[in-house]
Amino acid sequence: MHQLSLTKPQSQPRMLPDRPAPQSLADSALIRKHPLTRRLLEMNTQIHALRQLTYHIARLLNKGLYATREITMENPYASRLAREIPDACLQLFGGIGYIAESPITQYYMDLHILPTGAGADEVMVDYLAETEGC
Repeated sequence: MHQLSLTKPQSQPRMLPDRPAPQSLADSALIRKHPLTRRLLEMNTQIHALRQLTYHIARLLNKGLYATREITMENPYASRLAREIPDACLQLFGGIGYIAESPITQYYMDLHILPTGAGADEVMVDYLAETEGC
């Protein structure tokens, strides 16, 4: 389950076409609207940050070092991203995103197990707070 939460957010933007359908708002393409572009860039940044944290964990483990703290940080973050990114994609697609055959809709229905499947998010955050002395 933990691996699912790491790999799925990375694949979500690839579900988007190269650019949204040629809908227009006030005679300009939706992709040119700054809020849409900004949201896509934010999602890409979040995915990149998660990927870098995952690589850091792998480097620590390869050196034989403990990575409990980093894994505890990464797990709820990956789980949250795995829920937020499909939700954002669903909203970007509008009504088309709700079609049952849509890959976004299929993933959206399956993602609700992530917060509990790899360790409850609240438990992980409480453990991290305890180890950090909070």
